Amino acid sequence: MMKQPIQFGIFNTVMLNKNFKFMYDKTDKRRLYWLIDQYLSEKIDETTFCNEFHDSFVNEMNYDTLTSFEFDIFRDLSDVSQRFSQYEEDFKLWSGFVSAQQLKDKTLETKEILKKRWSKMTNEAAHGVWNTL
Repeated sequence: MMKQPIQFGIFNTVMLNKNFKFMYDKTDKRRLYWLIDQYLSEKIDETTFCNEFHDSFVNEMNYDTLTSFEFDIFRDLSDVSQRFSQYEEDFKLWSGFVSAQQLKDKTLETKEILKKRWSKMTNEAAHGVWNTL
């Protein structure tokens, strides 16, 4: 099976098969970083990202492994991702829904905030965390 490197937070590179059978455990915070990268590199769509991010962060995450900063940033993204809708009719019913563009903007913002935070914490960040943008 052909493998490709995937960059994610916490300064590591993993090998991932193209069928996406390998994923971090839903309690592992690296999964949140990985999902952000998968979505922004268009390897998963909005609905998959939102469902997986919500399931990992809200239902499965071991919050003790997150810094308070990470918790706050991921919680904000989770709040937005839970309101995503791909259906135009939904926006007529409630103004609280989030469009694909709004979701992408918030996800990019989240990634940038986390990159800056990691950059301040270590010099490794310049060479390892999310250098794919």
